[in-house]
Amino acid sequence: MNEVREIFSRLVDLQLLRSRNFCGTRDFYFGHADSKTGRKEVFSLLIESEWRIEVGEQILTGSSDYLAKADNNADPAWEEGMPWGHLQGQKLREFMGAATETDIIARRQILVASSDVDAVGGFQIRFSEGAILAAFPASCREMEWMLKGTDGSCAMWINGVLNYHGPRA
Repeated sequence: MNEVREIFSRLVDLQLLRSRNFCGTRDFYFGHADSKTGRKEVFSLLIESEWRIEVGEQILTGSSDYLAKADNNADPAWEEGMPWGHLQGQKLREFMGAATETDIIARRQILVASSDVDAVGGFQIRFSEGAILAAFPASCREMEWMLKGTDGSCAMWINGVLNYHGPRA
């Protein structure tokens, strides 16, 4: 597990920049942002397993909220699994600040303060203001998450084990 801990430790001091959903799979993008150079993504984290964001002693949102209609969704044609109009997107937008047609965008600085992993591929990413992104792998036969770096590194928890490829030479 030390290798997985080391991989996730690379997120520390990076900002959560944006999040994207594709067919119920949530991607989170981490990197640097400043007013002069714009946003530079360093890692993308794709989560297939169950996950949640905790704030204080409450769940802000999680993977199951993709199937629930947003509080402010008045579309009578909305159905479970539609790419927008779900509670997950609403709650992430409230947490991060804004939305485009495809992404939830962080409009405030959300820094990764620490990370930890467990023996079966679960992880917690703690943000500086106290929120926690946690994932809970539950399959020995599926990909649960993938952490990809812009340097070509890639770590995947798949079939109950870590698969890792280091940065490009």
